[in-house]
Amino acid sequence: MPQQGDKILVHGASGGVGIAAVQLAEQQNLYVVGTAGTPEGLAIVKGAGADAAVNHRDPHYVEQLAALVPNTGFHSTLEMLASKNLAHDLELASEDGRILVIGTRLASPCE
Repeated sequence: MPQQGDKILVHGASGGVGIAAVQLAEQQNLYVVGTAGTPEGLAIVKGAGADAAVNHRDPHYVEQLAALVPNTGFHSTLEMLASKNLAHDLELASEDGRILVIGTRLASPCE
């Protein structure tokens, strides 16, 4: 169970599940960072109550996320696309961090 002040990362925070997660985390006084892929999505994330929003399409987004949680990492991460982000989530997690995989995409046999 997250504790007040924990740092939480919500990938895909501009979608329905992400918005709800941001709102619930904000109500629990967590430090919330959400990702989105457009300026409109970033505005939605901030409007939902996130402390910070990062564009996951920026080539330096992992470094930007790390800079938001220096020396601690994220205590919890909600992952909407584990097939793309899980390795980065592990890098960004705190020593006792939790990663909740909500979604992933399997590679198509044609790819």
